[in-house]
Amino acid sequence: MKLTVLVLVLLQGLCCSGFPLFQPGIVAMARQALGASLRHVNNLTAGTNLYGVTYSSIKRIIPIGLSSYDMILKFGVRETVCPKSRTADPETCNFRRGHFVSAASCSSRVRLTADVSELVFVRCGSASSSSSESSSEEVFMALPSTGSRTPHENGGEAPPLWSDLPATQGGVGHMDENNFLE
Repeated sequence: MKLTVLVLVLLQGLCCSGFPLFQPGIVAMARQALGASLRHVNNLTAGTNLYGVTYSSIKRIIPIGLSSYDMILKFGVRETVCPKSRTADPETCNFRRGHFVSAASCSSRVRLTADVSELVFVRCGSASSSSSESSSEEVFMALPSTGSRTPHENGGEAPPLWSDLPATQGGVGHMDENNFLE
């Protein structure tokens, strides 16, 4: 009896100690969350090509309920050679080369349940670029937001996720000082 109590106390202490515990489903959940985030970025960019993931990491997993989690991801995106009209998988596309290729560093929060992944927010800012015109501002974008897009070139800056959004969607697309995070 004493041994059982001692083992339970030891296991409780290990679970609360902050040591990471391996969860076998975490990789599948992370891929699902990253896929939802990348689809959203590709839907909102004004360019004609798809964006692919250059790096990704899980920053935090927040349990919401019994089988639902919020996953906070950090990832980088870069323009690929695949056009959006071809509906290719961005993972199979090669990245564009050159000095003025669009790239960004993004973070997202995705709510995952047993069979559904729902984006809570996406935040992207300019990544380092070889262009001297690159910017370091970040923009917060609450979801859902849709709008008609006008393709244009952006000279190597972050993907133009935030321009041309209508301001009639509850302030989601309205650009003012409340949309910027510093």
